[in-house]
Amino acid sequence: MRYLPCLVMLIACGRTAGSCPDRSGSGTVLVQTSGLPAGVAADISALGNYSSSPVSVTAPTQLDLKNYTLTPGDVVVDSGRVRTVYRASAKTICMETEQQNVTIDYNRVPTSNRLWVTSANSDFNILGFDASTVAQSSTLRAASEGNGPLPGGVAFDRLGNLWAAENDKVRRYFSAQFGINGLSARVADLELSTAELIEASPGANALAFASNGDLFVSAKGAGKVMHLAAASMSNSGTVTATSVISKIDSPLGLAFDAQGNL
Repeated sequence: MRYLPCLVMLIACGRTAGSCPDRSGSGTVLVQTSGLPAGVAADISALGNYSSSPVSVTAPTQLDLKNYTLTPGDVVVDSGRVRTVYRASAKTICMETEQQNVTIDYNRVPTSNRLWVTSANSDFNILGFDASTVAQSSTLRAASEGNGPLPGGVAFDRLGNLWAAENDKVRRYFSAQFGINGLSARVADLELSTAELIEASPGANALAFASNGDLFVSAKGAGKVMHLAAASMSNSGTVTATSVISKIDSPLGLAFDAQGNL
């Protein structure tokens, strides 16, 4: 029994999973990336457990011997015709040595690098064409598609998920579904509606995302544009619009300018 206090102290003071040993000094972190096109750099920052602001670690950087979370920024490659977006997950590291090598793995967002159109004359209602084919004067074959009721407008959220206006609903198609080419049905993983869309005919017809993730939906038949807060769009169902713009004569397309005006 007399050894129990010592055992308790060892448990309390010992190193826990994911923590760094209590050491002084600093080391150099060398961050490399994989999955990006040659010559394309990434913006990666490090935030320590005891830090209030992140520091860039794109170049070799001196860091105290502590725990850090490396956060990679999205990388956008714009060809002038089609954009390709690459994304990587955050990684936690423990600086234990004078030099530490870290690799950040990037992957292309599956819905990027493609031209997306809606079609009323196809077995598939949302078609995606690879960027490599859109510059050719020939018949294009869709690389990916969604399937379901005839859609109106489509839009993408910040994570690359595809949203489609379909009758009295707005449906989300998870971006990972489009990572495999070929004509086959994709299934929506979330469906939203509002009282205004249910009452309107033919329902939703255009979508646009604000910079904060809020979604704006137009209903031509009702002459209204509904504002859906991002926080209300995590589960399927009927949601209450944060605000409604009324008395618009048959609203069709929606878009935001650089200043955030609709």
